[in-house]
Amino acid sequence: MRATKRSDGKRLVFLDAPFGDIRGYDLATGASRNLTETSVLHKGVLRAHHLTNGDAALCTVTERSADDPEGDRFRGELWVIHRPLGTRAPVRLGESCWEGMAVSKQPGSTRIAWNQSTIDFTKPDVMVQALVAKSKILTGRIVYSDGRPKIADRRTALDKRDVSLVSRPPSRSRGRRRRRRSRPAGRREPPRTRAGPAGPPRCG
Repeated sequence: MRATKRSDGKRLVFLDAPFGDIRGYDLATGASRNLTETSVLHKGVLRAHHLTNGDAALCTVTERSADDPEGDRFRGELWVIHRPLGTRAPVRLGESCWEGMAVSKQPGSTRIAWNQSTIDFTKPDVMVQALVAKSKILTGRIVYSDGRPKIADRRTALDKRDVSLVSRPPSRSRGRRRRRRSRPAGRREPPRTRAGPAGPPRCG
């Protein structure tokens, strides 16, 4: 599930479960291999995306909650696994991620976008949380120092606090009553019957 293709179009990565491992798939041979089975990310990956340099960016949970396992969907962290995928230990980027993320497909770009939020859609007070909780979309680049990835140029692209939650009033044209067409002088309106103006006249 949630498969993403490498920039050269030769391989895919996909999840084997909503909270699962990521598998690599070779489109030419059909070979598939588990890439996180022996790592700290085992059975906790929520999203996986190929970067244009061949590495993969992940949103994953490393510690599952016994009291609120469904809410773990919204308590992920950003990680990177190096190419060739599955051959080296994953690296934590130190950023929380709220389930989803996106990566640039421009050649040579390692820019990503991700969401951070304290809203838990599994809770009964989700409508209250949507009003008062924090939520924002961030962007940044994954850069490498001595071969170790980290986030650079971290910026907030959109903060929920900057968006009005009050809906705009309806357009005047929607609430305005339809005006009756003016009738030429001397022209009488046809009598209405119980069947309506278009119905047949009643017989006595």
